[in-house]
Parts: sequence; structure tokens; C-alpha cells
Amino acid sequence: MKRFLLIPVLLLSLATKAQHGTINIQTNLDSTVIKPYAIDTLESYQVGPGIIYTRFDITAKANDIRHCYIYEVDLTNPYNTVEESHSTTMGNTERMVDAHKRLDAPEHRSIGSVNCNFWIVATQDEGQYNGLTGVPCTGQVRNGKIGTNITNWNIGHGNPDPVLGRKQDIGYLMIDADKKAHIDQFSWDAHLAIGDQAMPIAEVNRNRSNPSDNEVVMFNSDMGTKSTLTKEDINKRLGTDLPMIELVVKLEQDWAMNQHLFGVVESINYTGGTKIQDGYAVFRGRGTGKTFLETAKVGDRLQFIIGMYESLSGERPNIKQLSAGNCYVLREGRLTNRNWNEDYNNKNYPRTGFGVSKDHNTLWMMVMEKPGMYTHEMASILRHFGAWEATGADGGGSAQFNLGGQILNPTTEGQPRAVGNSIFLFSTAPEDSTVVEMRTTATFLKLPKYAAIKPEFLGYNQYGMLIDKNLPGVKLSCAPETGYITEDGYFVCLGSGVLTATYDQASLPIEIVIVDEANPSLRLSNVLISNKTPYEIEINGVVDNKQFKVLPSAVEWAIEDNTICTIDENGVLKSTFGGTADAVEWEGVLNAPSTLGSEEGPVGTFSKVTVDKYGLVTAGAQLEASDIPDLSATYVTVAREGKANGVATLDANAKINLDQIPDALLGNVKFGGTFNPETGVCALVNNKIVDVDGVEYTELTINAENAAKFTGYYFLATSSATLVDIEFLVGDWCISNGTA
Repeated sequence: MKRFLLIPVLLLSLATKAQHGTINIQTNLDSTVIKPYAIDTLESYQVGPGIIYTRFDITAKANDIRHCYIYEVDLTNPYNTVEESHSTTMGNTERMVDAHKRLDAPEHRSIGSVNCNFWIVATQDEGQYNGLTGVPCTGQVRNGKIGTNITNWNIGHGNPDPVLGRKQDIGYLMIDADKKAHIDQFSWDAHLAIGDQAMPIAEVNRNRSNPSDNEVVMFNSDMGTKSTLTKEDINKRLGTDLPMIELVVKLEQDWAMNQHLFGVVESINYTGGTKIQDGYAVFRGRGTGKTFLETAKVGDRLQFIIGMYESLSGERPNIKQLSAGNCYVLREGRLTNRNWNEDYNNKNYPRTGFGVSKDHNTLWMMVMEKPGMYTHEMASILRHFGAWEATGADGGGSAQFNLGGQILNPTTEGQPRAVGNSIFLFSTAPEDSTVVEMRTTATFLKLPKYAAIKPEFLGYNQYGMLIDKNLPGVKLSCAPETGYITEDGYFVCLGSGVLTATYDQASLPIEIVIVDEANPSLRLSNVLISNKTPYEIEINGVVDNKQFKVLPSAVEWAIEDNTICTIDENGVLKSTFGGTADAVEWEGVLNAPSTLGSEEGPVGTFSKVTVDKYGLVTAGAQLEASDIPDLSATYVTVAREGKANGVATLDANAKINLDQIPDALLGNVKFGGTFNPETGVCALVNNKIVDVDGVEYTELTINAENAAKFTGYYFLATSSATLVDIEFLVGDWCISNGTA
């Protein structure tokens, strides 16, 4: 058997990261220490009317890259809307990907969302003792309807800001009736009037198992499938019998904040357990609250008001959407002391943040994936984009960025987490599938020489709604020194310049900047070929964490021994002899592993042979008498070995020879990597693998559970051991049949 060496002549190496600009990060309250961070935009395009999505990296120092996602929303666009969203049942959390589907409708198309408010968990007193698990920690409003009231949660941190002279505790995101965005600290009050008497409403939709005495509370249909607690449940929890009353009231108009609402009493009960329909409110009273509510009777007209106001100015806007964030991190363009006076903010953590422009017409919604960043970094970035006010929101595993029903950032739990509420973006434009405008995901590309790409082009309708993410019919052109266009539509980069895309009568320039280094690598470190199945060598280059295909035809190739295989000018490898299965591994300047033997035509006739660890013949000799076993047993004739309608033969280790395996199998399996039979742990090719559903994994263990997911891959044993009742030797293959 002969061995061969495949040597690519072209040498490429790792790129130096180019800068698109810098962001000034304020690291202390008095702005005396400013650090420049690099910002690199990876993709940016419009995803809905007036809604721009951008993915970018922030680099604080070498090997400290933070991955970020942001929406920029032009609130003056008449065809978008911003809405708070929470589960249909108060106290339940909901995954944003599920809410995305639930809320999507014609002329109310879900574009994307980010998480927002904190919620009460079972280990907190409010959850463990008061039965409020899953309820938001503080206020929220959706479409003018209160979800729950504002509380004193997380209030009272630190001293007033030394410049602005006032506390900045909790930043609430609010959208008013004019579709203006605000971030401010809010308070609340509410009152119910019966005749000429009035009483405060203590809480909304907080279905406590230990309610207070002498109060009136309110519930609405945001309770969803849950009923108000029964008197029996409450008495059992408190261990005492305290009377209560509920008034069921039908509203005369839609829900609204800071406006007088009217309703008629439809029923009265003293037992609780009321399930609430849309357009209704339930008022419950205990102690003095019970006495007050008992002054009403069925048919009476009641008046009430739910108020929320800016804590500092006292202004009461017409609130349509409201949700609490966490710390108020940016006020009037200045970072507040809330960035440094609470441990939650003053540490590296995945985060969600909101920013609002000074004119209240632009909203930013940003998520920083793990490991995250400090809030002073988040606030500085939002200020860089143009925010005048900013607030943090729930972080950690809750920090999620939803685009089109998919969470883009890897979460701390590896899957989408159900959250207390979120802020959604919608298109309200009329349904229209006609493309009138072309755009691209990137108007600036850094590429290695000989990179072959098909840029993504986006098609939009007249309202700015994204209709097609892969617009067909776009023609590419460029100067010869910049590159050329292949017959199948790839742009091959040769130098810096401009790539022009043309669609119908419109054209779009894309700036191309060539980089000298791109960390090239072969996609496969080895491959199986036969004289029937040639293989086009695959080379990848990486620039700024983006992987590009490098044309093999752009590389000059040399074969050590072309009697075994040949390679043409297009980088296509072919076997030149009659063997049906050739095992090939690369060696050379692309940092590939050492060579492997490849089968060749017969060079002699021997009665016995010696094979290497790959099962390839390395020596031959004539059979001696002592080699002949007892042949009294039934045996298979030579004529039936390895023949049609015969049997496949095994080598000395009870393994099937490659030339006994059909081409249909060898040509359709992919090398996944090596594995240790003692543990089943794999060393994956390029440190990743994609299963049959298209899900990418960075680690894999061979077991029965993973068999169905990785059909079509084979793995080479690196040691001898028994795994899943199979004895493996060094060099043995492990391949899934779909079930085992």
C-alpha cells in the first residue's frame, strides 16, 4: 500500500480584528474615568416598519468580547406598535417564543421582543407565604388595562444623585397614548367611590392567601383561568374566620389609566371564588373594606380610577403600556449612582436594558448575552446609540432577545426561559406581499482573499415590512480587481472595492474590505472517496467570528502520488484505481492531521498479510502448514466471499473490510470525529456537529439516546475498550443505524 500527501500551496492565517468605531464607557459616577471599547457591527437590517435589528460585539480588551443584540424603534412610524405582554393568567410565566405565536395576527404581526419585569419566585416571602408566586414584583399595564399595581419593590437604594439631586430607584418603561416612550420612576394610587363615599384600592390582581384587614382590593380578567380565592381557603390559611364580600362589576367602557371608569354592580357574594370575564372587575373587602362595599347593591353605578403618576413631577400621563425595569441607570444623559450602589448592578451579568431618546420618539431594547456586562457598561452603550434615559431589566437566564419567534442569544439554561412579562414589537401594516424595495444584511464586509459568498438580500413591501429574507433575482457585479461572479451566483473576493447588487431598477453598493489573514482550515480532516464518488475539497476561512467558504479552485494543489488519486483545477479529488473505498487524510500547511494509507490495486498474491491499525495491508507472505486451521467445520467457499449474493468477510479483529462496504453507504456518511470507547466522549471535527434536525452541538457522548440524532456520522476509536456492549479497537468505526 502506498501513502500520499495532499499539499495546498496557498497559505492563509488568522485575521486582525478591524474596528468599526469606539464607545466611551463611563466607569465611575463623576465621569473622571472613561475607557474606550471597540464596537463591531456584525449585522444590521430592518425587520419591520421603523424597526432596525442590529447584532454587534463590544471589545473591552483582548479576548474580552461581549455579544449584544439591539432593536431601534422609530415610534413616529405609523405602522409599528410597542406592547407589554404577560401570560393570560396572572401568576403564570410564559416563554416569549410562545407569546410570539399567541399574539401574531393579520395587521398585528409579531416582530420580536425582549424580557422585562422581575417576578416573585416561590422562595421569596411574597411567594412562599402570600401565594403570589409568578406575579410581577411591581406594576405593569397592557393596552391601558392594569395588570398589577406598583409596589415598593427595590425602592430605597442609596442617596440622591449628586448632580440631579434626586433619587433614581426604579426605571419604568412607559408608552403613552401618543406613542411616546418614557423612562421614569412611577408611583400609583387608586380609589373606588360608592355614592358620595370613597375608599382607596389597596392592590390589583394580587390574590393573596393572607390578605390584610380593613382594605378593598380589585381583580380583573388578567386573572385568566384563576378565580379569586374563596373565603374558606383564606380562613384556612389564616386559621381564623374573617368575613369578606365581593362585588362583581360590569364596566361601561374600556380599561384606561388615570381616567374615571364606571361600572354597574351585577352580583354580590360573600364566598369568593369568582372567575372574571373580560370587561368586568371584582372588588373584595374585609373589615372596614367590607363595611364600605356593603353600602352598594345590585344595579348600583360605581365610579373608580386607577392612577399611575411620575413620582417626581406628579404628572399623570395617558398610559397605554407600562412595565418596571430594575435600576434607573441613565437620567438626562447622565449615569446615575444606581449603577454602583447595588450588587446586582455592579457585576458582570447577562442583561436586558431599555433606552429612550430625549424627544421620546425612539426606543432601544438591548440584550447582552452571557457572560454579560456591568450596568454602567450597558448604560454607556445605550447612551452611545442616542438614549437620554435608560433602565435595566431582569437579567441572567431571563435576558432573552426574540426575533421572529426565535431566541437569538444563548441563554444560561440552554433553552428559552418562561418570564413574567416582556416588551413586544408589532407591525400593524396592512397585509401586502409585494416587494418594492431591496436591502442587504451587511453593507460592509471583511473577507479573506478567495472567499466565496452569496450575500443575503432582503425584500420589503411598501410599508417597510420584511417579506423575503432571501430575495431571488438579485444580480451581482464588481470590478475585476475586486473579484468575480461565478456561474452559480457566488462572489469570489480578490481585493477591496465595491460589490454592486441590482434588483429590477434598483442598485445597492456593498463595501468589500479584504483582510490578509483568515485562519483557513479544511472542513473535513479526512474523507472517504471511491472511483465513483469524487470529492470537492472544502476550505473555510474565519473573519470576526464569521465563517466563509474559500474556493478550492483558488488554491494550487499538489498530489504526492497521483497513481492513487488526482485533483483537478477546481479542487475535486478523484480516486485513480479500482478500489471502492479510499480513506484519505490531509497533511500540509492547513494544519491537518497526518496521512492515512489508501487502498491501491494488487501488487502481488499472498496467502497471508499483515495489516496496520486502519485495517490496511502492510506486508504479505505465503501460507504455511501451521497456519491452516481445522477445516472440519462448515465453511464459506472463497467463491462466495465478498461477492453478490455471498457474504462479507471479516478481518482478524472481526471487523468488515472497507472494500466489503457498499459505495452507497461510504459516499453518504460523514466523519464526525474521534471518540474514547472508555467514556464515549467525542473529540468533534471543528469542535462542533449538527444533528438531523439542524441543531448544532459543541460536545457529544456516544450513547443510545444520541443514536437517532446523529445518523449518518461515523467516529474513529482512539483506544481499545468496550462501549454499549461493543468491543472497540483502535481505529474502529462507530456509526449509528438510527436506533443504536
